[in-house]
Amino acid sequence: MRIVTITIIINLFFLSITQSKAQDWEWSLSAKPDIESGISDICMLADGMTGWAVGSDAAIGRIFHTSDGWKTWVDQTDTLITKLKFKDVSFVDELNGWVVGADGIILHTVDGGDSWQNQGAGVTTEDLKELVAVDANNVYASGSKGTIIYTNDGNNWSSINTETTEDLFGIDMFDVNHGIAVGMHETILYTTDGLNWMPASSVPNIGGKDFNAVRMADQNTAWLVGDGFATLPLKSVFAKTTDGGDTWTLWEPTESIMQNMWGIDFTAPTKGVAVGHKGLVFVTTDGNEWTVLQRQFGNKSNGVAIIGDKIWAVGDGGTIHYADDFGSNWFLLPDVIGTNLYKIGAADDNRIIAIGYASSLTKTNDGGANWESGSVVADNTVTSQLWGIDFATSDIGWVSGSEGFIAKTIDGSGSWTLQGENVTGEWLRSILAYNENVVWVVGNNGTILKTTDSGDTWVFQGSGITSRTLYDIDAWDENRLAIVGDKSTFLYTGDGGKTWQESVHDLTGEKKLTALRIVDETHTWAVGSDGIILFSSDVGANWSNQSSPTTADLDGIYFKDASSGWIVGEGGFIFETSDGGSSWKQVASGVTEKDLKSIIVTDDGKVFACGYSGVVVRYGPVIGIAVENESTEIITQFRLCQNYPNPFNPTTSINYHVPICYHVNITVYNQVGQKVITLVDETKSAGSHQISWNAENLPTGIYFVKMTTREFSDVRKLLLVK
Repeated sequence: MRIVTITIIINLFFLSITQSKAQDWEWSLSAKPDIESGISDICMLADGMTGWAVGSDAAIGRIFHTSDGWKTWVDQTDTLITKLKFKDVSFVDELNGWVVGADGIILHTVDGGDSWQNQGAGVTTEDLKELVAVDANNVYASGSKGTIIYTNDGNNWSSINTETTEDLFGIDMFDVNHGIAVGMHETILYTTDGLNWMPASSVPNIGGKDFNAVRMADQNTAWLVGDGFATLPLKSVFAKTTDGGDTWTLWEPTESIMQNMWGIDFTAPTKGVAVGHKGLVFVTTDGNEWTVLQRQFGNKSNGVAIIGDKIWAVGDGGTIHYADDFGSNWFLLPDVIGTNLYKIGAADDNRIIAIGYASSLTKTNDGGANWESGSVVADNTVTSQLWGIDFATSDIGWVSGSEGFIAKTIDGSGSWTLQGENVTGEWLRSILAYNENVVWVVGNNGTILKTTDSGDTWVFQGSGITSRTLYDIDAWDENRLAIVGDKSTFLYTGDGGKTWQESVHDLTGEKKLTALRIVDETHTWAVGSDGIILFSSDVGANWSNQSSPTTADLDGIYFKDASSGWIVGEGGFIFETSDGGSSWKQVASGVTEKDLKSIIVTDDGKVFACGYSGVVVRYGPVIGIAVENESTEIITQFRLCQNYPNPFNPTTSINYHVPICYHVNITVYNQVGQKVITLVDETKSAGSHQISWNAENLPTGIYFVKMTTREFSDVRKLLLVK
């Protein structure tokens, strides 16, 4: 009888929890980049606070503006002007600037980017790669097929005959007379009058490869950077001229670095910075020798700007990295990263980490209320792809990636140590940390690695069993494991990996199997391309098909028990089952359209899925509930009022005024400039408005609320005290 009573109480308890979750939990886009485009270049004014970055996403060229140095960026893209890709931006002051890009596009602003005029009609149809504004009247741009164009009145543009058909990737002008342009196949041109451009008489021999960027330190001195390679004695390419561009001398790094260099800038004749592939950063303090910095990010950096000791590096995935100490410490700007995320893991209920392209890492320490972005850097080594992550404890975990990359953390992802160096050069797709000592890694070409000493040494397993790519591994206990991979690959072991067997079935038509989940010794699931869902009752030895709710590719699966599970895949869909996969229902519909690649469930029941463009979808307690009230009071100017009460706990009200019907953005940031929540992002009618913000799930501290329109920007400080 006691057992029955306890069972009834437990059932009522879980029913209460379920009803509470249904009321207070929701699906939401927990981490979402504000800038999803690739960033091509950046321009910062001498104040170190005002700047513009340009790039493009799949649909349109993008323009972004900051007035606080690095913390926040406002989208100034004008969709009415162009859908072409933007490549470079240059401003001479806070009002006057230009943007160039594909198909000869030239945009000009005289109001700091609030509005743009197209000046490119009839000038050229060639892609423009880079521009430099000497002053408000004199501007030069270079591009495909030897194109150089210029204006000497800020409005009307003319072409210059360069007598070359090579693409010109970089151009710089010290003044209206002295300039240098560089490009494909060792092309270097220079001018001493701004109009006549001559080929350099002495060009560095880099095997016919490309020069990508150039900067003039003074009238005679300039540096260029270019492609790196190992076929010649050269590494990453640097070259210097001291006669205005006519003759050049190569400078070679002492380190074995052979990556392409893409951008270069100087803040003084002897103080400069250069950036390149995989986040490569060089600095010089004497104008003669360059020092490579410890890399803090792994994505390709396309451009760079330097003001004093402040450096901004921009690149793929919409990333903007910032350092205020001449590159010693780097920060990835909050809510900017758009890099694809491939796998997500949980250190505990609140610390969730997603990893992906360009060594990117996105993590939360508070269950998804706030996110910070960075990169996995281990012993100054980065990798361009991260595919696997798993934690043995809340502090001890591993990541794996391309070119045999394995790294370990003992502080919950704060720092990483390289492991498995020189063990293999294969891409490592998944990692399973059974405990602090026993870890498996699988990857391309049938690679299976195991460590029993916490990663100090790694040994190969399953040699010769398959040459196919292995995508995921999971275990029921230390001896019984399963692996899935390309072309219907099923591997299983009952002796801890000493011997592996291949389970061969004609179930999938050799489809790619991408994800695996073992709940217990009689419940194992695998998913893959074209919506395939497979079930095994013997830890992977035998499989059967399950009914699938979709024909889209499936990339992630997680069951928390034998009944409750989730699958994710292309198009951003999430399906849930409560009967072990016999039936599925779609959840989180419309939260994102980005492909989702991985899903996990924390011990307290929160669900996280990550995917392309840096998105993380979350199911958990509602964060930052906001309710808005409006009035019809006549308002004559924009205004953001101080919140009331202040200090507050946990709810406060924020009033703001809008004089005309206008698009308004109101966002809350924490003390380090990370976005906490967007309260308003829509067109509002004229009048006085009030919004209520509930910060129940946030810690005590100082927060900032910022109101932004094209005509107005203001910030107020909020104090949350619990």
